[in-house]
Amino acid sequence: IERRLDKIIGVHVRRLVYAHVLPHHCYLVKPMLFANSAPIHRFAAGLMWPLTKRLIIKGYKTGGNAASESRDILEREFDWLEDIIRSGQTYLAGRTFSRADLTAASLLAPFARPDEMPIYRSARMPRDLSTIMEGWSHRAIMHWVKEIYREHRNCR
Repeated sequence: IERRLDKIIGVHVRRLVYAHVLPHHCYLVKPMLFANSAPIHRFAAGLMWPLTKRLIIKGYKTGGNAASESRDILEREFDWLEDIIRSGQTYLAGRTFSRADLTAASLLAPFARPDEMPIYRSARMPRDLSTIMEGWSHRAIMHWVKEIYREHRNCR
């Protein structure tokens, strides 16, 4: 489960977001990427941003139909995850909270936008990406992510 989360879901979460954001809204990416960095690291990241942006675009192959391809892959992966949780399991890999749950919830938090992650709740997204996210908001996996954060994220 963890391998699939890492190699498929994680890659396509990033690719989908970058494909929507980097071409015309790259100013939205930097604050999220460097929000918790030390001031000197934010400064250095700002200087390196033009190169970093080009490397992300090249590495994730965000052009062409990348966004729709990644969206379709993610929807199939959501179906897979929902099959697991619909089978009566609260957790993905057994009866207790595990790395698989932490990984899935962390990767999908930008889409589920749990209250316990204010950076995602307040993140600005381009309209086309927001529309996709709104379409996913009713999915069982997004409700599961929010529940995992409610139950296991200590915000105190």
